[in-house]
Amino acid sequence: RSVLLALLHACAQNRSDVTITGLVVDHGLRSGSADEAAQVAATWRQRGVAVEVLTSPKPHTSSAIEEHARHARWALLEAWCHRHGVCHLFLGHHRDDQAETVLMRMAKGSGPVGLAGMAAVSHRGAMRVLRPLLNTDRAAIEATVVARGLKPVTDPTNADPQYLRNRMRQAAPMLAEIGLNTDSLCQTAATQRVVAQKLEREMALAAANCVIIDGLGAGRIDYHRFAAIPDQGTKTGLLGRLLASLGGHHYPVRRALSERAAQWLTQGFQALKPITLGGCLLSPQAQGGRHDVTVWREPAGAKGAEMLAVKPGDMVRWDGRFAITAPSDTRAGDYTVRAANQAVWSALRPALPDGLVDLPARLRWSLPALYRAHEPVAVLAPGYLAQQADCDSWSASFAPSLPMLRPY
Repeated sequence: RSVLLALLHACAQNRSDVTITGLVVDHGLRSGSADEAAQVAATWRQRGVAVEVLTSPKPHTSSAIEEHARHARWALLEAWCHRHGVCHLFLGHHRDDQAETVLMRMAKGSGPVGLAGMAAVSHRGAMRVLRPLLNTDRAAIEATVVARGLKPVTDPTNADPQYLRNRMRQAAPMLAEIGLNTDSLCQTAATQRVVAQKLEREMALAAANCVIIDGLGAGRIDYHRFAAIPDQGTKTGLLGRLLASLGGHHYPVRRALSERAAQWLTQGFQALKPITLGGCLLSPQAQGGRHDVTVWREPAGAKGAEMLAVKPGDMVRWDGRFAITAPSDTRAGDYTVRAANQAVWSALRPALPDGLVDLPARLRWSLPALYRAHEPVAVLAPGYLAQQADCDSWSASFAPSLPMLRPY
């Protein structure tokens, strides 16, 4: 949180024409966290900076706490920014964070895209994410906080060895002795970013030639055009991106999975059989002289997606794929978003537009449904909301956490 304090203070002192709101996320994972969040908020309110404390629901499981907290944090930040019309979100990641990120991804065997680390400027839906402190050391930030007469609050979980990032941090002195220090790791990020940019251009050209993704999150690969891509790395990378995007992943799929998909596609078209990979169902489809491979979200995966409560005016991202916005006059607590399973379609079928009910069953079951209390009232399928009386003022779009293509 010292990073947040330094960032807000610098902005407040130097830009009188900018409205700043500090967002403090309390995950509630330990006792005292609420008091610390309130202390940070009070400190900045005393200095004329507006602050809101966002409280994350506790995880349903004791495993993968870091990942759950990261997803919950992003969801809270995105929802707040959408609700208040904010399109620029500043994060306090610094140079040491970048080095740790590269080291963690190196340990997982990441390629150039992963080793490029965090970007100083990126986009998340309609929101621009900026990291202005990415080239600043942690020590310099902490010194700035002290020099400004502020008392930083340190999260004790940052020293808890059960978390991988903390173990990396504790091993930093030993790793530095063999050359894996902050300077070398950040240089690796800069070098790999150049490589990632080149790969991104190649994948963008290949995707434009052989991949189509529609507004319902259904993908189609032109089999013969894909086979004609000369570089195997481009093929593998393209399939990995497609699986991550359509499968609702928050992070790139492992390369082994992408390679398995590429290997499957090297078979002759007639030999292809439907296969499930990375939460997606890949199926060959021959029609009208075309030879395609459809890529849809696996219904079982969508069924397991978290049920999301929707507040008035909020935007939520369901299953890592669909951005759903509630009208501002929605009654809080009344609505949730869940998977449109077979029971939903049976209950709503008479009131649904023909084009929607005519979709293949496996694609229909991967779509989001709107519930009022415990009853389904609509299918939140982009392009079909205006034709359903109970959700004509709602909006839904396919906006995956990991877009198929993204700038570097």
